[in-house]
Amino acid sequence: MDLSSNPNLGRYIESTAKNAPWKLSILSTDFDLHLLPPENRITALQLASKLNETERPLLVDVRNPSEFGMCAIDGAVNYPIDSLRDEKLDALLEDIKACCREVTFICRRGNDSQIAAKRVIDALDIHDKERITDLTGGLHAWGQYVDKDFPIY
Repeated sequence: MDLSSNPNLGRYIESTAKNAPWKLSILSTDFDLHLLPPENRITALQLASKLNETERPLLVDVRNPSEFGMCAIDGAVNYPIDSLRDEKLDALLEDIKACCREVTFICRRGNDSQIAAKRVIDALDIHDKERITDLTGGLHAWGQYVDKDFPIY
């Protein structure tokens, strides 16, 4: 991907290289946590199919606001994982309980979204837990399998 087509992404990588060079190796490393059971995970292709349905899932992107501003799946809302505690987590839980549709958590690689989804699942009643999913592989999988033009960083 040509970084000049997305100046925000270029600035993010430049800033990371300057201020936290150790993160660059992490940015290119693919860790795969296994916090959730298979029934709470969804592939990029499955999510793409669900986004074409009338009752679209609520997409909760847990990346920080600057990353969310660089690129996001259309319709996603931003609840940064670092803020998902106390009142912010309670507000999200209330939104989920009031909503009757599936909720899919998203992040860059699928790890932070699993952590956030697990926090939410652990706090919900048993009948709401089955509506919570995590995008396996995160936005990297989305860019690889669904939208080849989606910016990967």
